[in-house]
Amino acid sequence: MELQMSSAVQEKEEHSRESNKALWTRDYLSSWTREACCSWKGIGCDNITRHVVKINLSREPMEGASLGGDISTSLLDLNHIQYLDLSWNSFEGLQIPEFLGSLTGLRYLNLSNAGLTGDVPRQLGKQSTLQYLDIGGISLDTENLDWISSLSVLEVLDMSWVDLNKASNWLQAMNTLHSLSVLILSDCGLDSINPLPVVNFSSLTVLHLSENQFVSPTFDCSSSGPTSVSVRGSSSLSYLDMSGNSLKGIVSGKHFANLTRLKYLHASSNSFTLQVGSDWNPPFQLEILKMGYWQLGPLFPAWLQTQKDQMDLDISRVSIKDAIPSWFWSLNLDYINLADNRIYGTVPSLPTAYQIYLCSNKFTGPLPRISSKTFSLDLSHNSFNGSLSPILCQQNNEENILWSLDLSGNILSGELPDCWASWTLLMVLTSQNNILTGHLPSSMGSLLQLRSLHLHNNSLSGTLPPSMQGCKSLSVVDLGENEFSGSIPMWVGKNLSYGFTDTASLVVKSSEYEYGGSLPLLTGLIDLSCNNLSSEIPEELTGLQGLMFLNLSVNHLEGQLPMEIGAMTSLESLDLSRNKLSGVIPQSVAGISFLSHLNVSHNNFSDRIPSGTQIQGFNASCFIGNLELCGPHLRETCIGDDLSEVPTPGSADEEDDDD
Repeated sequence: MELQMSSAVQEKEEHSRESNKALWTRDYLSSWTREACCSWKGIGCDNITRHVVKINLSREPMEGASLGGDISTSLLDLNHIQYLDLSWNSFEGLQIPEFLGSLTGLRYLNLSNAGLTGDVPRQLGKQSTLQYLDIGGISLDTENLDWISSLSVLEVLDMSWVDLNKASNWLQAMNTLHSLSVLILSDCGLDSINPLPVVNFSSLTVLHLSENQFVSPTFDCSSSGPTSVSVRGSSSLSYLDMSGNSLKGIVSGKHFANLTRLKYLHASSNSFTLQVGSDWNPPFQLEILKMGYWQLGPLFPAWLQTQKDQMDLDISRVSIKDAIPSWFWSLNLDYINLADNRIYGTVPSLPTAYQIYLCSNKFTGPLPRISSKTFSLDLSHNSFNGSLSPILCQQNNEENILWSLDLSGNILSGELPDCWASWTLLMVLTSQNNILTGHLPSSMGSLLQLRSLHLHNNSLSGTLPPSMQGCKSLSVVDLGENEFSGSIPMWVGKNLSYGFTDTASLVVKSSEYEYGGSLPLLTGLIDLSCNNLSSEIPEELTGLQGLMFLNLSVNHLEGQLPMEIGAMTSLESLDLSRNKLSGVIPQSVAGISFLSHLNVSHNNFSDRIPSGTQIQGFNASCFIGNLELCGPHLRETCIGDDLSEVPTPGSADEEDDDD
């Protein structure tokens, strides 16, 4: 086989080409220098005939280098090849070569995630011995799948991301594959199904139809209802994923009657309604159950107590308006997601699950104890009350692995406990919108891994302790709407690091915005607004070149702005309003090219605002509000201006002063 370098690479300067060649050779083809090709990396030969039967040049997804260029017809010289894997490479812009259909002895073909594009060649149907075909994860399309029926011994087919929207015969074609055990058609643009008179999926064990556009409540595969396979011919099915569609309809116990081997059921993000009696006993024992957005309520599903295997459970947003029965806490669960229901009652203790999400319900009572095996816990937006001490200061000899804790939006009170030294792996702490009081305890400085701290809207007071300088991984500090006093400590500007994405509630443009999920561009946030901070803004703060959001509004800060504030080149929002700042606004502010929101109103600034297209181009997103300032959008003349250069009223250069 000859793998030729692309013309773009060949046109580079000689030293760059040699460098790339050396990297290529070292990472992939370092052994392709001897005549005995059976010893080359990625090449497998028959032990007796020494014919090449296997080529595996798949790149690991995290590896940097990859193969590219043309796929040569010299592959046709390998008359005995059975296995060809070129996945996870960079054949950008190339189509799947039609000549691959002439490799009639192939049993395994994997071209997934290799950058190939265009139509899927019908010639692939000539490979009648093919047992494994993976062309998923690449920008391919096809309007007809008749050629699939020739692959009579195919067992595994992955066409995820291949556009099959125009291939109306896709199900009929798949139905001819009697040996098919794994079918993956995720994100293929499928939206309709033609009924089948006879279903032949008797060997199917894995069916993946997620992220399509199905809307029909039935697939008419015999009388299968919405489950996409016949209930009379699917007893071998162990994995079913139909999540992320728009399916609606009633699902009853009969739709699962023959699914005795089902282990994985992922059907979230559909609008099914499950109608089963309280005595329903499912025929399966699941390891993964995800039914988010189904209609399972209002009662808590009693049939869950029949599931005895270790299981991941997601029944979020399923309209449960009931208390959790006591038997639930004894289930063998690794993952629990009950978020966004209306579940009420107390939580006596948490199970030993690794991830637990009970947020946005109506739980009451004190906080439950945390299992030492839990690494992510979300109890936010409930009505838990009392102190944080029971949940954080529990005494045990096991290492606590918790790295994310969200207690926001409850009615927790009292002081923050001084036992943070036991939670050395904690990375995200969120307890905003409670009624916590007191100071930040000194032991919080032992949270060496802490990257995100949210204590917004409590009644915390005192100074920001110097011990917090031990939190050298912080990138998000949200302490707004508290009663902190004193000066902004220098560690705020010295210790913050960046490159961490996080959910955050940002107070910008006089409004609060809740950013669900992550902020993909966020490299830093500081919100110390609505406190009693005084003194000057420390010069060290200007060293945070990755900071995107800075809110110091509604404090008692005084003095002048640091002259090098323009060094914070990533700032998108800067709010310094309602302080006692004075002097001039440094000219360097005009050089912050990403700045889209600036509020310096209700201070004592004077003289001309900085000149520059960024600030002069502000309109409603720029709030000045200082009578002693002048320039565009303000009074037009400043002391010492040459009045001959000032536009006369009504001239074309006159600025609108409505702002």
